[in-house]
Amino acid sequence: MQSIDMTEIAAWLAAISVVLLLLMNVGIVAWRILRRAHAAARIRRRLALFPERNPQPVLSVSFDGQVRYANPAARMLVTRLHPDATVDRLLPSDLSAHITALLNTGQSDSHWEYLYQASVLQCSVHCMEDLGVCHVYLKDMTAQHAAETLLGHHTLHDMLTGLPNQRAFNERLAATLADGAPAAVLLLHLDRFRALMETLGHTSGETLLSAVAKRLTGMMTRTPGGAVHRFEGALFAVFCPRLTDAASLADLAAQVKMLMLPAFHIDGRELYFSLSMGASRAPEDGSDAATLLRCADTALQHVKREGGDGFQSYVPALDAQSVERLELEHALTHSAARGELTLRYQPQIRVGDGRMIGVEALVRWRHPTRGEIPLGEFIPLAESSGAIVTIGEWVLRTACERAQAWQAAGLPPITIAVNLSPRQFRSSNLVQQVKTSLQQSGLDARWLEIEITESAAMHDIEQAAATLDRLKALGVQLALDDFGTGHSALAWLRRFPVDKLKLDQSFVRTMEQDSANAAIVRAVVALGRELGLVVLAEGVEDAGQLAMLRAMRCDQLQGYLFSKPLTEAQMLEWLAALPPQNATPVVKKRGEIYEHPTARVHPLRS
Repeated sequence: MQSIDMTEIAAWLAAISVVLLLLMNVGIVAWRILRRAHAAARIRRRLALFPERNPQPVLSVSFDGQVRYANPAARMLVTRLHPDATVDRLLPSDLSAHITALLNTGQSDSHWEYLYQASVLQCSVHCMEDLGVCHVYLKDMTAQHAAETLLGHHTLHDMLTGLPNQRAFNERLAATLADGAPAAVLLLHLDRFRALMETLGHTSGETLLSAVAKRLTGMMTRTPGGAVHRFEGALFAVFCPRLTDAASLADLAAQVKMLMLPAFHIDGRELYFSLSMGASRAPEDGSDAATLLRCADTALQHVKREGGDGFQSYVPALDAQSVERLELEHALTHSAARGELTLRYQPQIRVGDGRMIGVEALVRWRHPTRGEIPLGEFIPLAESSGAIVTIGEWVLRTACERAQAWQAAGLPPITIAVNLSPRQFRSSNLVQQVKTSLQQSGLDARWLEIEITESAAMHDIEQAAATLDRLKALGVQLALDDFGTGHSALAWLRRFPVDKLKLDQSFVRTMEQDSANAAIVRAVVALGRELGLVVLAEGVEDAGQLAMLRAMRCDQLQGYLFSKPLTEAQMLEWLAALPPQNATPVVKKRGEIYEHPTARVHPLRS
């Protein structure tokens, strides 16, 4: 028996192992290849479905631009834009040139826009040189371009009036000045616009602004190179590249003034408005846009301080006035804290017996170096700067303290009236201010009368009624000041819990000469009587007015016929001369008819 050669067996086993290992590796490689083939097939299936399901137009074209395939979105687009055209008409005329350029440069992608009919299309090309085909992707950009154009228009134009805005103005002015060309700036501000907004509302204000813009634009079409811009609010600007001498600017301002003379028809009303105008010139007043606008605004503010409805070219002296005004505004802000404010007290006289039954507290400001500042100067400054709120709080608090101090000294109690500014009346913490002033002073609420102007009450009727209800709940008296000058609705007058109507002095002072004003006074007195309200006439200055008001059965009077506003020392003399009375303020109740004996004027006049 032949012996087994172990060496040979080991060699065969090794050979078999190698073969098996090779077969295993081949299997793994084959499996991987097969898996990749399946994955590629899946990708190809997805890619095959991609054009069909793509919502954007996709086309497959040859290198010479011939369409081999177009997806449904491409066919829908050509049908929408040009129903009778074939899909190849969608492609840009320079498509072949773009493909050739891509192939020559070795690039594969290109993007550009072109016009098709009235539409803007975007074309994107991806060339696959190895497959001899290009994919073309189209996109309708018409709506996007329209939106971008509209956005660009709004960036440089005012949406309400359609006029170029301040940004457009600044760009044009800056470009003109950069070229060294002369130019002029005319700023125009609509007078009494805030009053219109407060009385008739924002819609009426927008109607007025549009009407003013239309008038100005029509005029500027006759001014070579001129253009009207709207900045913000009631502020307009005119760019004048050719009207660079002072005389020409003054002539232009005169034309604008004439333009504003006809009435504006707003909500069925004929209303009249004017413009305050300020101008500056380059290079005389400045060589950059910011300086010219500042100078024109300085001139404009000067006109507004003078009452509006005028024109002023910039002069350097106006800067000194502006600095003085700024210093005055700063000083006014701290006037209460520095003890510079004082009160004056103007008596209110009861027609029935000539007795002083109340006073109106009036604020005065004594500047440390300039002395007493006229009311007409510092009150508008306080309102525009916002200092009127702080000043109003001081007046309210001080009036309560003084009225309580007089009573504590044993003097006859009288009502003290405090007039609230519109801004103070709209303050969210007004009721708390009144409550705190009463609590800290110790004054009984029935001796405090809160006055609000008619226009402030009608600014927001619902809010005004709510605020007045809360004030009335404190126990104070309420008066509607400047009555007859606003746009009150009688239905809302009954809604307001007021005790008194203060007839504006503009009617009283002229009622002897003006029968219409006399009729208004008579009607207001009768209205107050029917509603059970006290009617007080302001501005009574002579015996003739007194006789007429007494005949009309007006309840109370206030004016220089009886006294100018008194200092506290003078006020104490008046109070000391009063006979004792029941400690109850005279308040007419709704529905009560007030009968009075023959009136006599208080014997103490200053």
